[in-house]
Amino acid sequence: MWLPGRPMQRKDCDNSKMLAVLAKELRRLHTVAGRNHNDLNFTNVMVCDSGDSPSTNLLDFEYAGPLDPSFDVANFFCEWMYDCSSPRWFEPDSTLFPSDMQARSFIAQYLGITDSNDGEVSAFLKEVQARISDVHTFWIDWAMTNFSDQDEYVQYAELRQLLKD
Repeated sequence: MWLPGRPMQRKDCDNSKMLAVLAKELRRLHTVAGRNHNDLNFTNVMVCDSGDSPSTNLLDFEYAGPLDPSFDVANFFCEWMYDCSSPRWFEPDSTLFPSDMQARSFIAQYLGITDSNDGEVSAFLKEVQARISDVHTFWIDWAMTNFSDQDEYVQYAELRQLLKD
């Protein structure tokens, strides 16, 4: 099916309406399909800017797997650090990782809670933070298993290892 729109960009992370729509779309995937996306990066989110009501579509379910919402959210947060359009796509910028406020806002939207300081948001954020190391391990293993002969992927794995440590 042809979807109108464009790939998500890092600047969309500063748009609270966009993130709210994406959070709800991710929750819908988890609730309806009972599956994780597992590769929620900007190139796998199609954005349709239509005035005040943006929409998103999730793409590329190659790595979809068993339901583990905190892993999916942790993966998305880690992807904020990467610029997929850059020739140096493999170099993370840790200053772009979501702030506590951004993370809480996304999680509140995901959970359907209006108060980002709610205890349920705090508990889920703690689960997400605990899964960040697992996300790095997943992508390090992926890069080294599939692309160990390509310098960019080796650098990607090495730089992710530094983030993990």
